[in-house]
Amino acid sequence: MQPGGAFLLNRRILLFLRLFEALVRESVMLMPKKFVAAGDVFIGFSGDQCIVGLGGRQTVFPTLKDCEPILQAISFWKKPQHIAAVLQHLAQQGHSESSALKAINFLVEKHHVVYYDDAESASLERYNRHLLYYGGWSYDPADVQQNLAQSHVVILGCGGIGNHLAVNLATAGIGHLTLVDDDVIELSNLTRQHMFCESDLGEPKVDVLARELEKRNSEVSVDRIALAISGTESLELLPRADVIALSADTPESIAIWVNDYAIRGKFPYLVIGYVGDIAVFGPFYIPNRTGCYCCNANLTQDLSLTDTLSKAYCGSINQNSKPPSFVAVNAIAAAMATNDILRYLGGYAEPLSANKRIGIHTRSLQIEVQDCNKSGSCQACAQT
Repeated sequence: MQPGGAFLLNRRILLFLRLFEALVRESVMLMPKKFVAAGDVFIGFSGDQCIVGLGGRQTVFPTLKDCEPILQAISFWKKPQHIAAVLQHLAQQGHSESSALKAINFLVEKHHVVYYDDAESASLERYNRHLLYYGGWSYDPADVQQNLAQSHVVILGCGGIGNHLAVNLATAGIGHLTLVDDDVIELSNLTRQHMFCESDLGEPKVDVLARELEKRNSEVSVDRIALAISGTESLELLPRADVIALSADTPESIAIWVNDYAIRGKFPYLVIGYVGDIAVFGPFYIPNRTGCYCCNANLTQDLSLTDTLSKAYCGSINQNSKPPSFVAVNAIAAAMATNDILRYLGGYAEPLSANKRIGIHTRSLQIEVQDCNKSGSCQACAQT
């Protein structure tokens, strides 16, 4: 015989569970579109364990019995079905409404099923494998691709990082790219800047890069601007875009210029680069949502020297110093920047570098994160 208090508590828990079940039933039943099993859905077994999904979406169930309604729902969803039809199918297989709803909710929450649209699927064959990836985040991967097709990115700097970034974004289906650089192709560029070849030596980088991008995706509009950035006045000559990708590291103050320009113009930008053997991306500045490049004082500290002897040493030692530029470091920085730009413009996830600067050490695979949260004392963005 349970004490009265415990009996009332158990009854309340039962009522809460019934209410929660009713809410789940109502929410899944209200979804009007047909769903279909995601193209990348995967089932595996390890001993008695049943594994559903891959990578970050993987879920391990202790036994086959634990995930049987899930497997039956996925099998039925190999053809497009409304949720109500799947619920009815599972009932016919002998599952209770509670276990059927739990299975359906699991598949929907984990994006193992996505919205079905036959017309859109046929027209997006080029991006088929990317759509499978977007399906892990969005119920409507075609909508993500449409967002990308309607986006415009300005790439400031078409060297080691800008080269990788440009081809990544063009082949991913960003609809409009503007390439900005005033440099010409040199022999030493060919180790990292893979859109160029020996016959292109001496040619403007923006012209050759535009030509190569158009070969790889004729659906993308590519503009080019041969321009040396010498201050915020130079930036005023750029077209307005959904994102500016800053992959140039000279002049030394370019990140601060772009930061000021973006804050005044209220548009997003991402800083991409490297520090020796460390690939760096971020911060990703989004107006009214994130901190800016100057919110972390360590990124913009004054390194000027007042001591005469220190100046003499730096002048003599650093005079002919050149930073290394290595293909793997460039590629990692560009790949992670690509990931963040697609997340933001596709609308399916928050950029990883929002409010932070992230460094990937290629010597050790250490990941270093520097905070760039909005600072009330930031002279650049505190008043915005």
